[in-house]
Order: sequence, then C-alpha cells, then structure tokens
Amino acid sequence: MVSETERLPHGQTRHRPILLTIPSFTGAGGTERMVANLARLLSADHEVHVASFDQPGARPNFDPGVPFHALGSGPRLPFLLRPITYATEVRRLRSLKRHLGVGLTISNLWRSDLISVLAGGSDRKIAICHINVAGNKTNALMMSLLPLVRAVYHRVDKVVAVNEALLHELKALYQLKDDAATSIDNFVDVALSPAEWSAKGCRKLVWCGRFVPEKNVAALIDIFAGLRRRRSDAQLVLIGAGPQLEATKSRASELGLRVGTAAADADADIVFRGSLLDPLPELRLASLMMLTSLAEGLPMVLLEAASLGIPIAASDCPAGGVASMILGAAHHDPKRRECIRSPLGLLLPVPDPACPESIGVWVNELDALLSDTVTLRAMRASALRRSRDYTPESARSKWQPLIEGLLGHSGASMPGATPAH
Repeated sequence: MVSETERLPHGQTRHRPILLTIPSFTGAGGTERMVANLARLLSADHEVHVASFDQPGARPNFDPGVPFHALGSGPRLPFLLRPITYATEVRRLRSLKRHLGVGLTISNLWRSDLISVLAGGSDRKIAICHINVAGNKTNALMMSLLPLVRAVYHRVDKVVAVNEALLHELKALYQLKDDAATSIDNFVDVALSPAEWSAKGCRKLVWCGRFVPEKNVAALIDIFAGLRRRRSDAQLVLIGAGPQLEATKSRASELGLRVGTAAADADADIVFRGSLLDPLPELRLASLMMLTSLAEGLPMVLLEAASLGIPIAASDCPAGGVASMILGAAHHDPKRRECIRSPLGLLLPVPDPACPESIGVWVNELDALLSDTVTLRAMRASALRRSRDYTPESARSKWQPLIEGLLGHSGASMPGATPAH
C-alpha cells in the first residue's frame, strides 16, 4: 500500500491530497455550503480538491477556494439497473484519485459515500452524514436496504455526524463501534457584521432552503396566514428554489396572502426571493429566522442566523440537532406539543397542516414574541454568543486531529505542503 505521506528532505513529510466528494456541487443548499467551507478550512494545511458527479464544465454555487472536478454522472437508469450508473461513477472517481494521488477521501451524502467505498483504493475514507435517516421519508430507501447501507459504513475509516444527537442515531442504526464514529459540528464564517435592529417597523420572518417535502414549507405558509390575521406588521420572506415552489405560491394565494417577488415589495405579505447566491444580506434584515423542517442535521442556515444575531423559531425535528443548537441535546422531544423559549429563540413542535393545534402553537408563540421587544433584543445578543461555538477555529480543532490520526502524522501542520487556493 502506498504511504499516506511523501518523504521530503531532512525527514519532513507531506500528506497526499485530500479529496472531498459530493453528488452535486451546483446547488445552493446547506451541504454544498458546508463542503465549500470545509474545503477552504482544510486547504490552509493540506492540498485539497473537491469532486462531484455534475456534468463536466459545471460550476459550483459556492467557491471552495480549491480545484473542483466535475466528473459527470453515469446514465440515468431504472432502479434495478442503477449498478450500471454506479459503475460508471466509480470508474471516474477511481481514475481521479489515482491521477491526484489522493491519501484521504471525505465523502458527503449517501450516494457519494457509496461511490467512495466502491472505488476502493489505498486512500483512507471519512463519510460525513448530514441528516437523520430513521423516520425521514427522504431516506426511506436507505432504511429498506439497511443491511447494505450498514455494510458500506463499516468499510469507511470514520463516520462523522454533523452534531452529537445525530451521532447517537447513526451509531445505533449502523451498529458502529465508539471508535468508528464521531461528531464534528458544522461551522460558518460570516463576514457581515450584525445589523442594528429596530423595534419599530416591519417584522420580517425569513426562511431559507429548498422547496422540498422535508422542509415542510406548506406548514410555514399556514402558520404565517394565521399570524398575518393578527399582525399587519409581519412579512414572510422565502429564499430558495425547488420542486414545490409553485405549489407553495399557489397555497399562499389560496389563503388570501399577497405575493411578491422582490425585496422592495413592501406591500406583499409573502415575498419569494428565489435562489440567492449570497442570502446573508437578506438574512441580516430578519426579526426571526424560521425553520419548520420535518428532518434536519445541523442546519447551516441556523448557524448563519445566529452569527448575525438573529433569533430563531424552529421545529424540534429528528434527530435532535436543532434542539441541541437552540437549547441543548437533552431537550429534544420528537413528540413535542408545547413551545420552549430559549435564550436565543423558540423550540417548537414539528408543525402539521393536518393538525390545527400544532399550527396554533406556532401562531400564538410567534405573536407573543414579536410583541416583546425586550426579549427579542436579549435573544439577538444570546444568538451572537452561541455562534462562537460554530467558528472555523472550533471546527479546525476537531478536524485536524482526526485527519492527522488517519494519515499518520502527529504534527498540526505539514512542513513542505503546498495548500491549494
């Protein structure tokens, strides 16, 4: 087996490159942002590359600051013929790893994890798991193929969960030993300073994500319709795109809400801003950051909101990463019916349009909080303090020992290494 380090003069060593893989790097979701952040973080001490199975020539939404390789995907085939697709992608990934001389592959999301394992090679392997599996309809196929999924994760050197609550689920689900898995929180590096918030004027509630079933945007529309009947000063701003976007617009119109599409639409009840390359300036204007998801890992958008001093109103969804961030892991309750007010926001039941009681809890709590300017100001200060737990420095202190341990080098940096920029 080829050594993970190269010998340099005078006994120095340099690691072979690190490759981060992700199924697609052209989206604007939290996983794409996290991969870009991690690539930049690791490139300070390592040669880093990012690869995806996007078509050649594709460009990432978020600049990783390192070389990006769009490998192309295999042919789109029915499920029973999917191994042919995987074989094509395995061959391309294997070729890239040989060309670069990769010493460590860090894969993200199930498809990427599977291809990384099937590609084999002498490189060490880390799989980052970003979202819960049990009870998550999006990952129902993984649950039905659990023995296969479990076997794949047993073949990586380390499974990394993006929060401690998710780690507990994955260790039990995949039957992982303690030394085979760990948790490293997501992190953000926000350049904008927090905005000066005014107690007067419009109360902007901001949501940012993909319009897909697990984000539960339909429930958010119902919540806001109830809130808008009580408060004429409230406006909901939705940032993102996805397959349920048009259905969401239709639902808002059915409920009698005025729909706008531009930031200047002051008379609109709901503003659909579309997919923004940099949503942070829009987030900065928020009175509250909203999250009504059915499933999450550790949402990047909540960390970004906290780093801008924005209070949070979020559902206590599986596997507990949201609860851990807002209030502490011990407070997670997937059957929650009541609201807990924390120093940096509200931890609420997962809202269900078919359950008026759950919608009503959200409406009552949001109305009360938006009227309490003293508490809102205190929450903004608490959010900023909490964001210090999710800095690049905090993440680096956990990633570096893990990487150095796998690659067999005890130093904190690599003498002679040439970081990629």
